[in-house]
Amino acid sequence: MSLSQVVRASIVSWLCACACASHRIVDGSGGSGSGGDSNDTHTLASPAEFIRQFADSVCNGFNKCCGEQGFAFDAAACPATIASQITPELTKLEMLQVDWDPDAAARCIQDYSDAVCGERVVADLKRNCSLMFRGRVAAGQPCTDEAECGAAPGGTAHCDLAATGLCSIEAGATRGKRSEACNGTCTLDDGTACANGLYNQNTAPGADTLPLCSKSEGLQCSPDAVLGWNCQPLLAIGDSCANNLGGCSQGAFCNVDTSVCTAQLPLGAASCARFDAACQPPAVCDYQTDECAALKLNGESCDSSSTNCQSGYCNAAGVCSRPELAASLCADPSLL
Repeated sequence: MSLSQVVRASIVSWLCACACASHRIVDGSGGSGSGGDSNDTHTLASPAEFIRQFADSVCNGFNKCCGEQGFAFDAAACPATIASQITPELTKLEMLQVDWDPDAAARCIQDYSDAVCGERVVADLKRNCSLMFRGRVAAGQPCTDEAECGAAPGGTAHCDLAATGLCSIEAGATRGKRSEACNGTCTLDDGTACANGLYNQNTAPGADTLPLCSKSEGLQCSPDAVLGWNCQPLLAIGDSCANNLGGCSQGAFCNVDTSVCTAQLPLGAASCARFDAACQPPAVCDYQTDECAALKLNGESCDSSSTNCQSGYCNAAGVCSRPELAASLCADPSLL
């Protein structure tokens, strides 16, 4: 299992959904560093020091969030529990052909320290954590673990354990150019990957090997009687979106009643519930009233099936609030 898998399975899956650490990186003496600087990395010279500081940071987050919800929490026992969950994998990684990156380790802790009790999303929360160990084995050289292979710009390093036992580089996802054959439209880019897209617009055999057109580059994948599916400019207001529901330009949505790209609706406008992205940001569609409304503050009523809370969380009582921890996590803190 690679470090990125550990981060994703053990750390990110829990922290992104609930409590994140509430303090800055601690100093070398073991005390809390008020207003610590993520560029001060001399105390993270080893994975062992990272484990201690990360565990302290996570447990401070538990202590804060559990206390705010009135749940009992053993702050003294927590650091050892969290450390025991991440130590085996980090110890294993130290034995591989990898280099330790103290800067990425410090940024990893800082990223979580900046996200308090799930109140807000920190961009690229897991990216720095996945960079703490950097593989130093070049493509074509023997490897024993995925983590040993050195990354290459625009590609993903891979250790072919099943066949050759060598590192290789898999090319990253390409973006289609105008008039180029395409598979679908990527509506939200994430580096070379596509964070959100209409992946299966083109259902022709072999289409899944074709590039995606990116909305960030002003292109969408649409059918043509002569060229077939190909990248074309985003649809303007008034254009037909009958064959491409996600192809309208910024500020427009596809009105499925008319199959025409229509200007997004302003705050207070009615009849938004039947359409995707009908309201002009930052307004969102309130499905209870079927109107474009401002995001609601904590304490205001909400529909648990929608995302109309400023905090992004509507609790079981139908009230906007900060994301809540389960009482079981406060009784038995775990990242797994």
